[in-house]
Amino acid sequence: MTELTQLYTVAEHGFGDCLRTAFACILDKQHPSEIPMFTFEEDGTPTGPDWGLKMMRWFREQGYEWDTIDLKAVRQGREMAPGTLEMLDGYWVASGLSPRFYPDGSIMHHAVVGFGRDMQIVHDPHPLRTGLRGLPETAYCLTPIQK
Repeated sequence: MTELTQLYTVAEHGFGDCLRTAFACILDKQHPSEIPMFTFEEDGTPTGPDWGLKMMRWFREQGYEWDTIDLKAVRQGREMAPGTLEMLDGYWVASGLSPRFYPDGSIMHHAVVGFGRDMQIVHDPHPLRTGLRGLPETAYCLTPIQK
């Protein structure tokens, strides 16, 4: 895993790129820009509700399946599909509440790098490195496609 710092933060630019930077970290990229910004256009305009589909397609083109795990459900002991927890055995992107807020005071989400089934946060791409407010809510996992 490469420890990278995100290029855009809400405080400085009005939008952030923590999600792509966290993925760049777990894929050992040299720069966050090697991963597209799925949730924002390069000018900071939100991409809309289909960002997840764009992300899924892009990772598939790169040779990865992208899966989402509801970590709140895992912590509550809900039964998971076979193989789900195994996806947490390596590095994954964790999403949850940010310790920061939008200028209007609304809630902001943040993405960091997690590792293992015990849901450790091992790297925060934000320059302040303050992690998440509370426990991660969602894990985004990449699994190489077997050919």
